[in-house]
Amino acid sequence: MILLAALAVVLPTAIAAQEKSAAEIYAESQAYWDGNDSVYMNRERAMELCRQAAEMGYADAQYTMGYSYYNGDGVAKDINMAIYWYGMAADQGHVGAMSDMAYCYIERDNEEKAIEWWQKAAEGGDDIAQYNLGVYYEGKDDAQSVHWYRKAAEQGYAKAQMKLADHYIDIEKDKEQAAYWALKAAEGGDADAQFLLAANYEVGGVDDQLGFEEDDEKAVYWYRKAAENGDVYAQEILGYYYFYGRRGLTADFKQAAYWFKEAAAQGSRYARYHMGMMYLTGSCGLVKDHAKAMQMLQKSAEQGMAEAQAALAAEYSKAEQYEEAFYWNTKAAEQGYAKAQCLLGFQYSLGYGVKSNKKKARYWMQKAAAQGDESAIEWLHKFD
Repeated sequence: MILLAALAVVLPTAIAAQEKSAAEIYAESQAYWDGNDSVYMNRERAMELCRQAAEMGYADAQYTMGYSYYNGDGVAKDINMAIYWYGMAADQGHVGAMSDMAYCYIERDNEEKAIEWWQKAAEGGDDIAQYNLGVYYEGKDDAQSVHWYRKAAEQGYAKAQMKLADHYIDIEKDKEQAAYWALKAAEGGDADAQFLLAANYEVGGVDDQLGFEEDDEKAVYWYRKAAENGDVYAQEILGYYYFYGRRGLTADFKQAAYWFKEAAAQGSRYARYHMGMMYLTGSCGLVKDHAKAMQMLQKSAEQGMAEAQAALAAEYSKAEQYEEAFYWNTKAAEQGYAKAQCLLGFQYSLGYGVKSNKKKARYWMQKAAAQGDESAIEWLHKFD
C-alpha cells in the first residue's frame, strides 16, 4: 500500500515533466539564464534545459545553443559545435541562425561561405544579413549594395538607413532623400545620423548636406541625442557650448564639465585638455587637483593637442623643470601655437632648459610675432 501511494504521487509528476513541450522547456531555460521572481539564476541548469529543447527539435533553442558555443557564453567556445547547432536551426528556416552562421565562416577565413549564408538569411528577410551584404558589395557592386541597404532600411535597421543617407549625400546628391533616411536613422537611435542632423542644423544653408535651414534648437537637440548615445564629438561640442554659452544655451560650467568628462573618458584630447585646465584652476565645479590636472594635460599633450602641450610646458616652467618645459614648448611651437613659440623663444634667449641661442630665439619670436603675439613683438623691438 505504501508503494502504491508513492507511485500515485511520483507518476503524475513524471508524466507532467514528459509532457512539457520543447517551447516550455526552452522558456524555462531562459528563466534560469537571467533569473526571475520564480527561480534563481543558474546558467548550468539553463544550458541543460536549452540543450534538451534543442535536441527535441526546437529551432530557437538550437539557435541559442549555436550562439552560446560561438560566443563561449555558458559553455566553452567551440566553432564546430556552433556550426552544428546553427545548422540544425537553419534547416528549419531560422534566418537568425543563417545570419549568425556566416560569422562562424568569417572566423574561419571563408568569406565565400559566409556570403552564401548571409545571402540565404537576407533572402529570408533578416535585416542584419541584408545590411552585411550591403557592406560586402560596397565598392564591388554599388547597385547590389544599395539594394540590400534599402531592404534592411525598409525594415527599420538604423545602420542601413544611415548608409542610404550617405549614399544620397555622396553619390546621388539628393538632399531630400538624404534627409529622409538620416532622420529615420536618427529616430532609430543611430548616433552617426543624430550627429549628422545636428551638424547640418548647425550650419544650414548652402553648406549643409540635407537641405536644412540653420536651427540652433534642433542642432542642440540632436547633438544631445548623439552625446547621450556615446558620440564623443557630440560630447565635445556640448561641453564647448555649455562652457562658452553658445547656440542658445546659457553658460553652465557643471554641464560643461559633465560632457567634457564623458568625452575625456573616451579619449578625447580636446576634452582632456579642458578637464586638465578645470582641475588646474579648480573651476566648473571641480575641486582643484594638480595631480589630476597634470595627468589630463599629459594625455592630451601626448595626443598632439598644442594647447595642452603649452599648458604642460607652463606648469613645468613653474616647477623649474625647464628641460621638460622646453620639450613640450617645442612640440606646441612646431604646430604653430603662437604662445608656445614665444615661450620657446624666451627659453632659447635665456638658456632655460636648452643652451642659449639668440638666432633660434629670434626665429621663434618672429614666428610668434607674425601671429600677433604681443610679448614676441615687444621682445623683437627690444633686441632687434
